[in-house]
Amino acid sequence: MNGYKRQHPAKIFYLVSRRFWLMLIPLARGLVALRWDFYSWVRGAWFDILIVLFIGISAYLRWHCTYYKMESDHISIRTGILAKRNFCVPYEKSNVFLAEHKFFLRPFGAANLYLDTNAGGARKTDVSLTVPEKDCEQLFAAIKKDGGIKASYQPGMKRLVVFSIMFSSTLSGVIYIGTLLSQSGKLLGRSLQAMLFTAMTDVSKSLALKIPPVALGISLFLFAGWLFSFLSSLLRHIRFAVSRNGERLEISGGFFTKRNYIINSYGINYADLKQNLLSKLFSVMSINIGCSGYGKGKNEIPVLIPITTKSQALSSLKMLLPKSVPGGYGIKPRWDYILRFITMPAIFCILIPLASKKLFMMFPFLGSIIIFVCIMGEIPALWMLFIKLCAWVSTGIFFDEKNIILRYSYWYSFHTVIIPKEKIAKISISQNIFQIMSGACDVKIYPAGESPKPHMAIALNINALSDLLKASGLSFEKINNFRT
Repeated sequence: MNGYKRQHPAKIFYLVSRRFWLMLIPLARGLVALRWDFYSWVRGAWFDILIVLFIGISAYLRWHCTYYKMESDHISIRTGILAKRNFCVPYEKSNVFLAEHKFFLRPFGAANLYLDTNAGGARKTDVSLTVPEKDCEQLFAAIKKDGGIKASYQPGMKRLVVFSIMFSSTLSGVIYIGTLLSQSGKLLGRSLQAMLFTAMTDVSKSLALKIPPVALGISLFLFAGWLFSFLSSLLRHIRFAVSRNGERLEISGGFFTKRNYIINSYGINYADLKQNLLSKLFSVMSINIGCSGYGKGKNEIPVLIPITTKSQALSSLKMLLPKSVPGGYGIKPRWDYILRFITMPAIFCILIPLASKKLFMMFPFLGSIIIFVCIMGEIPALWMLFIKLCAWVSTGIFFDEKNIILRYSYWYSFHTVIIPKEKIAKISISQNIFQIMSGACDVKIYPAGESPKPHMAIALNINALSDLLKASGLSFEKINNFRT
C-alpha cells in the first residue's frame, strides 16, 4: 500500500477490552472444573464463548485495518473497518513524541509510539500505535536536530527517593488497589473478601491489639495505597534524565517501562513549581510543565525536574526553559482576608470531634471505631488548616515583561505557576457578595492547551489587580458569582 505498514501484532492484545479477560479466566476455570469435557463446557457457556470470540475477532479486524507510514516530515494513518479514516500529523505541529518500551513488549521487539498536538482530546493522544522498535528509533533520529542551546540534568537516586516519598498520592494508590481487589473479587468470588477480613482479625488477635479489625484493615489499606504510589513513582522515574537540544527537550527514565520523550519547547504552556507542606518546610520543590501529551497517562506526573532545592530551581529553569524564569512585581492578599483561607478547614476541625461525640453517645458499642475514624478525619483537617495558613502568606500574582506568575494552594499542595503572556487563553476575575463589600476578588488564569484547567488565586484586592492587568496590556472578564 505505497509504503504503509500494519502495527506490530502485539497491538491486538491492547485492542481487546477489559471484559475479554474478565470472561476468559472464568471460562478457562470452568473447563478445568469439568475435567476438559469440551461438549459440556460449550453447552453450558456457549453465550459467553460467543462474546469472547466476538471481542477477539473485532480486535483482530481493528488491527488488520489500521496502517501507518512514516514520512520525513509527517506520519500518515489509515484506519477503520466499515468507515475509513485517513489523516496525517506533521512533526512540527506535534508537542510530544513518546516511545514507550514496556517490559512485556521488549522481548517481541515492539514499542508503543504516541504523538500529541493541541488539536486532540484531553484524555487520548492523537496518534497511538504499537510498532517495531526500529521504527521508533528511525522516527526519533529524524526529528532530532542538533543546534542551539544544549544542557542536561540528571537527579541522583537519593533525590528520586525523596521525590517519591514527598509527592506520592495515597488516594491514587488506594483507588488502584481498590480497583484491583474489586476485579479480583469478580474472578475469585467472595472468598477473597472473606479471606482478607479473616486475616485482619487474626492479625489483630495475634498482636494483642485493641484495634478493631475494621480499623486495622483501613489503616493497612491506606498504608498499602501510599506504599504502592511510592514504589510506582520511584520505578517510573528511576534513571530519570532531561536534556535540552536547541528548541527540543529530551526526557527519559523508567525501570520496567522505559519511556523516551521528545518535547517541542514551543508546546510548553507553563511551568509549575510544586510543593507540599513538608517540601515547603525543607525548601525543596518539583518542577512540572503543562504540555499537551506530556503527563497524560494514568498516574503520570508531567515532571521536568523531579526534585530540586529552592535555590537551584531558578538556575534549572534558566538552563532548560530560559523563558520561564519568575520575577517582577505583584500583589498579595491583605491581612484581613485570612478568613477566606481558613474558614472551611477550621469548620471541619470543629465539626469532626463534635459529630464523633454525638455518634459515641448514640452508639457506645462502636466507641473504638468512632474514635479511630475521628482521629483519621481530624489529621487531614488540621493538616489542611496549616496549609491554608501558609497559603494566606504565600498566595499572590506577579508580573514581568514576559510572564505572569501565580502563587496559590490547591488542596494539599502549593504551586508557583509561570505562564508566558502569549500562552494565556483567558483571565477571569470573580466576586461573590461578601467580596464586593470587602473589595476582594478571585482570579482564574486559563493557559492554552487541549483542555486548559484554570489556576486560581483567591482574596486579592480587585482594584490593585485590575490596575496591574491593564498596565500589563492583558484583558480580563469580570464575573459576579452570586448573579450566575
